Amino acid sequence: MLSKLLVLKNVVAGYLYKWLVDSHLFSIPSLPTKKKAEGRYIVSLTSYGRRVKTSVVYYSIVSILRQSMPPDHIVLCLDKTLWNDGNLPPKLKKLKHKGLEVLYCEDMRSYTKLIPSLKKYPNDYIITVDDDIIYTRDTIERLTHASNKTPDAICCLNASKPIIKNGYAAMYENWMQYKKNTIGYNLIFPCGVGGVLYPPHSLDLLAMDDKMFKKLCPYADDVWFWYCGMLKQTLKHVVYKHKSDYSFDALYQYFHRGTALTHSNRYEHQNDNQIRTVFDYFGVRLDKDGYLVKNTALK
Repeated sequence: MLSKLLVLKNVVAGYLYKWLVDSHLFSIPSLPTKKKAEGRYIVSLTSYGRRVKTSVVYYSIVSILRQSMPPDHIVLCLDKTLWNDGNLPPKLKKLKHKGLEVLYCEDMRSYTKLIPSLKKYPNDYIITVDDDIIYTRDTIERLTHASNKTPDAICCLNASKPIIKNGYAAMYENWMQYKKNTIGYNLIFPCGVGGVLYPPHSLDLLAMDDKMFKKLCPYADDVWFWYCGMLKQTLKHVVYKHKSDYSFDALYQYFHRGTALTHSNRYEHQNDNQIRTVFDYFGVRLDKDGYLVKNTALK
């Protein structure tokens, strides 16, 4: 019952936001025209299918444009075999005049959210967001302020604490979420849904090896990026956010959650399986303190 009420609240809030935008009661500002050469804060996201066609992603991008501290740039990565300037929905075309860059690229499932932007802008801070979320106005500000305090850290607004079992991060569905600001290393697992900020060179170069992640971890980009952050020994910074984001797409997702990637990953133990596959392939484990070690070191 509680979950149904939360979905209803989410939908009402999301549709109210949609109405305010469509009625022009909310203005849509443009991104700053003065551009830094590098060290910029760039928001990167991807979308697909009905979320592009019905403009679900449009409202997510509008919420980023309306931030209290807007990013320097926004990149929407779309499958180049399906989308081009000729068939891009009019609402998204309008946002290009506000500073949105549409990058037509290879479809890499959820990895498309980060990898193309990471390759194109290696010396900038990349902030990944989802295409079905209307973000609160302080989202980018919180991430950038955290990054200013810990410039080399991967900063996130949503993270879990892995459970270590026999050297693996296991039982994903039982991981507890962090409920306060926390700085640490491997026992912080950033969750992409809330927004994650990646500083330049914070992930091992393995992160961009598409053949490898398609083979070992095709459905869990969060797992792959967490592992590549561990390889680089990158600090993590959790910034707890009290206000919740919302989505007018929540009703559709509620009735189609059996087909959602996050649902299958969590409840069919796909994250557990893919963590084990990655660890076994590279012959590594986590020790009791959460440090990544060679498998032989635990024997």
